[in-house]
Amino acid sequence: MMTALNVVIRSAVIVLGAMMVMGVLSAFPAESPLNQTFGVIVVLFGIYRMVHYVSLRRREERDDDDHANNT
Repeated sequence: MMTALNVVIRSAVIVLGAMMVMGVLSAFPAESPLNQTFGVIVVLFGIYRMVHYVSLRRREERDDDDHANNT
């Protein structure tokens, strides 16, 4: 349950950032290159968080498997 929620939220951050880059969603009131720049930053942050979460989950699963095999 929590894994699915984490993936959905992290994916939503990436989608929101992509929408900012495309100009569909604006973080600033007037049209500005800052919207696209902010969108790129949000997308990169979302990708970073997703990669970090997936690698952390894999490491936990590997540690659990190693612990189960050693006992």
